[in-house]
Amino acid sequence: MSILLALLLLIAAPVSANEYTITAYAPLDPAAVRGMCYSGDPHITASGMRTDTKRTVAAPKDIPFGSWLLIEGVGWKRVDDRGGRIRGKRIDICLPTRSEALRWGRRKVRVFFLVEGNYQA
Repeated sequence: MSILLALLLLIAAPVSANEYTITAYAPLDPAAVRGMCYSGDPHITASGMRTDTKRTVAAPKDIPFGSWLLIEGVGWKRVDDRGGRIRGKRIDICLPTRSEALRWGRRKVRVFFLVEGNYQA
């Protein structure tokens, strides 16, 4: 467990962790395919925020926009986007290129997030 996560456990709201299937997408890559990598403007997420390959993830609708996630082995990401196939325990991380997204593949990873309101992952 990282030192930062340990500090969060001490000073923040309760933290919850679950295993999620993590995939990747690359809407800003010039080779991105409309309908597969993005719909609408690839520079704007479903929440209205600008797409940021260092921060953006797409998550199911039951995880509110703006939620910060600590994805084990990846780092801190924020839920700013949705995806047609993003349901259940699945999260899609935004990467700079399609080749990076394809190399990422599909992985099962622990995801930590602050519990807000009545939400439990």
